[in-house]
Amino acid sequence: MATSVVYNRVYSNLESVTLHLNIDGTLYAMVGVRGTAAFDISASGIPYIEFEFTALYVARQTWRCPRRISPAFPIRSQPRMPTRPSSRLMRPRS
Repeated sequence: MATSVVYNRVYSNLESVTLHLNIDGTLYAMVGVRGTAAFDISASGIPYIEFEFTALYVARQTWRCPRRISPAFPIRSQPRMPTRPSSRLMRPRS
């Protein structure tokens, strides 16, 4: 006995995305992601967005983070406090 399946697409031209997630050097990917989002917004509470996704399975991979590229200017770890001008610089000219 032969079985046949007929697929009739309900929608056409739907957009999808690919999402990547790196957890401790293991790369997870979701391909062809489509889904819905529900918003929970109240005046006195924290707003939440709840997602539900459907995607294709991709086997996880090990992944090394690329080397950090240093900016062209140095980044200070702490902000500098403004210094008071010295009294020598404030003397009037004679």
